[in-house]
Amino acid sequence: MLEDHVLEELESLKRAVGAQDELPERFTELFNSLQEQLNVVKVGMEEIRQDAAMCKRAIAGGAVVTPSPRVDTPKPKEFGGKRDAKKLDNYIWHMERYFEGASITDEKTKVRTATLYLTDTATLWWRRKHCDIEKGLYTIDTWEVFKREIKKQFYSENVAYEARKKMKELRHKGSLNDVFDFTHTLNEFKESSYSN
Repeated sequence: MLEDHVLEELESLKRAVGAQDELPERFTELFNSLQEQLNVVKVGMEEIRQDAAMCKRAIAGGAVVTPSPRVDTPKPKEFGGKRDAKKLDNYIWHMERYFEGASITDEKTKVRTATLYLTDTATLWWRRKHCDIEKGLYTIDTWEVFKREIKKQFYSENVAYEARKKMKELRHKGSLNDVFDFTHTLNEFKESSYSN
């Protein structure tokens, strides 16, 4: 009888210890989820602050504010971290169009917003960068610095070389597809020339 009671208590203790081993994982998941939600709220709050500041300036200046039509700005596509100059350039271009459409002018808000649209390998890269930023090792607090860092990480090292090589290999053979290939390669070459 006493032995059964001791075995039951021992089994109960094992279950309790097992449940405690899972707690750090659960807390980490909950913390990450809350952090993501908090980032979204921060972006929204920053937009509200900017709107309120604009209203205050308009009232203080005695200006008559005519409401501009609200345009639904489409969400930009995510960037997963593939080493593809075209995909990275498109991500940056779409983010900049989104900033314009959503009237995001604050540099830190641009960086925070852009990081919400990173996935897969790009998210892992940003998590490492964010940890280094929190440790004070360096800062990424402007859109230009963010673009430079993400390009440094995800641009192929020989983007310009590859574009020049494609340009040399292009031959016009009369097909419309060749013209499209030429135009595409020319655009890649121009973009890589600007970034180098």
